[in-house]
Amino acid sequence: MQCHFIKDFDFCFGPSNYFEYSDSTKLLSLSYEGLLALKNMTRTNIGMTSTTVYYQSPSFGGVALIYDDDEKSYPTDTDIYITYDLCQIKALTNIVGFEVNCAATTNTSVFFKMSTEGKDLYWNGTTWEDAAATDWNTEAEIQTGLSSIHSYLVSKKFGIKVRLYTSDGKYTPIIKYIRFLTEVDYEQEDDILYRSLIPYLLTVRPTGRIVISLEKETDNFNILTDYQPDEYPLDIKDVKHVYLNSDELHENDLLSSYDSATGLVTLTALQPISTNLYVRYEYQPEVLAPNTSPDWYEVPALPSIVMESVTDEKIYTTPADSIINYTTGWGYEFYNSTSSQYTISTMLWARNNSEMSSLKDAVKSFVKINRYITSSGLDEKIPIRYQGGMTSSGDSNKKGLASTSLVLIISFINDIYETATESKKVNKFVVTTKLEE
Repeated sequence: MQCHFIKDFDFCFGPSNYFEYSDSTKLLSLSYEGLLALKNMTRTNIGMTSTTVYYQSPSFGGVALIYDDDEKSYPTDTDIYITYDLCQIKALTNIVGFEVNCAATTNTSVFFKMSTEGKDLYWNGTTWEDAAATDWNTEAEIQTGLSSIHSYLVSKKFGIKVRLYTSDGKYTPIIKYIRFLTEVDYEQEDDILYRSLIPYLLTVRPTGRIVISLEKETDNFNILTDYQPDEYPLDIKDVKHVYLNSDELHENDLLSSYDSATGLVTLTALQPISTNLYVRYEYQPEVLAPNTSPDWYEVPALPSIVMESVTDEKIYTTPADSIINYTTGWGYEFYNSTSSQYTISTMLWARNNSEMSSLKDAVKSFVKINRYITSSGLDEKIPIRYQGGMTSSGDSNKKGLASTSLVLIISFINDIYETATESKKVNKFVVTTKLEE
């Protein structure tokens, strides 16, 4: 489905996993302490149109230059910038809008360059080219070249660099956020459930244990080829410990190394034939989404996580939003963004109660720690949780296997809009508390 998606590059909470400073001694996150450090910043012109001037007062969030109390000045260097990490919107077909929320007074400026994998991009007035260190664009120049940038992006990856500059040491510009309006070819359920949730669950790593008897005197064995069950072999990703089975306190770990590619376990010393070894390992369970009725399906592998059924509930429709080109005052208005909640009835299957206990604990712990899945199509984090407890049973009608039911909840609060209407001039105000001098 063709629709619009708003991608936010937010600078409100300081350096994070998403962006970094070129020089952390000259850039400042506007926390409470950061606001106190600002000088001469009661109201600043955000330059929305050439005929009408709008102002905002400094408020929490954003990035500014650091005031040097010794020099009594903000830095006037020309190479102070912020690098925002690349995102990869796999559903991207075009970028059509660009909104900058910044405060720039007289003699201060904010400049930009687009980024993609392996390089920065600069609009030369006609086309996009590889950017040199000194190549920076104004907001208006980015707006002009935006409609053609899609073909210059490597693997649909893009980011942005923002340079903060002042020629007057009394003042600093402030950048709060940048928003891109993108056109995407996007199917939400396919993306969230099949392209995002399944890879998420495939990273669950339950632990298992097995006691093996060496068939010869050796200092190694292959756990993938020599000691796997005939039915439902495990996808073992790592071996954590190897002990003599008689070492009940597990005081002497015999594991030297494990080669996950071949399954070869190397021990610290030669062991005699018929030695019984206690091996602990991590494995990857199968993750399945049957396309048949949940009343009857075949489990081809064990242990496994099976998504039996999905309920899609529309929670509410978000208010209209807009993307504004502040250099002209024109922009886009959006309607009909609906937030969805997916309820996934899930069944865990294992060969016995011991294996089920490990699988159940691993899934529960994994979802509690990793509270977001990442949308494959939009590169956005989406909250996930499990609802209630887990109900376990052994079912003799299903070969005596152990099973546990689990309900997963994915709340998708999105910025996806079915329609984008090119608007007339939009007046968008930022109402904030005035910083007293």
